[in-house]
Amino acid sequence: MLDIALYATLVDAIANFDSVRRRQRQQCLAGLIPAITQHAATSRERNRLESGNLNVFQFFSPGETTHSRLLAYFLDPRAQHGQGTLFLAEFLLLLGIDAPGGTAHDWAVTAETGRVDVLIRRAHPHTVVVIENKSNYAIDQPNQLYRYWHQEIYLKQEAQHRPAAEIERPPKSHYRLVYLSPAGWKQPDAQSLRRPEEWAEWGAHLPLVVPMETEQHLFRSFVVQWLENAIVRLPAGNHRLREFTRQYIQFWQAR
Repeated sequence: MLDIALYATLVDAIANFDSVRRRQRQQCLAGLIPAITQHAATSRERNRLESGNLNVFQFFSPGETTHSRLLAYFLDPRAQHGQGTLFLAEFLLLLGIDAPGGTAHDWAVTAETGRVDVLIRRAHPHTVVVIENKSNYAIDQPNQLYRYWHQEIYLKQEAQHRPAAEIERPPKSHYRLVYLSPAGWKQPDAQSLRRPEEWAEWGAHLPLVVPMETEQHLFRSFVVQWLENAIVRLPAGNHRLREFTRQYIQFWQAR
């Protein structure tokens, strides 16, 4: 049986410990509240001077098509941003694809054409990057990625008379299927990579599944990193494009 004196000592010790913790919490709050107040005041003043809280994307909710067009705008070396292959080169470098080289006219970038969200093409050396944009978590359409692979990579390689081994296993240095999504759990459906059942007769020579890796990348990491890599290469006086690019980065960082 616990001794009464010992019990009283334990109670006193617990009460004293609790009192100390209360004082520590009060001291912490006493220092924290002014710091928060000062930070809020500093943020308000910075926003007054620079409008750092202004982001054009807060006024509308971009849909998948808008995001595809934004991506294509940055990637297209002939777009009105005037930077040539700057954004494209950084994107390809991050993917690990051979550097662009040549001129802006060697590349073609389209958005929402032929059902492909964003398509990057080069004739010589032949290069194709198919980008499937799932910015709004849309479901995969039946055999979607297989159809894109067949339409934009397989048939184009055939037309180029590429070696059979290369057609069957497209080299990553020139051919990519990119699946862009906002979150890691949003991944390609298995059916999206399978050959359509209605092709079984005329397409029996085709593989049952896409014979190349489908790379999943996230907007908030891959796209943000790509644009951050590119933004430092913009001309020092190009504040207009720099700010627009920064706002698109912030849009995805907040997601």
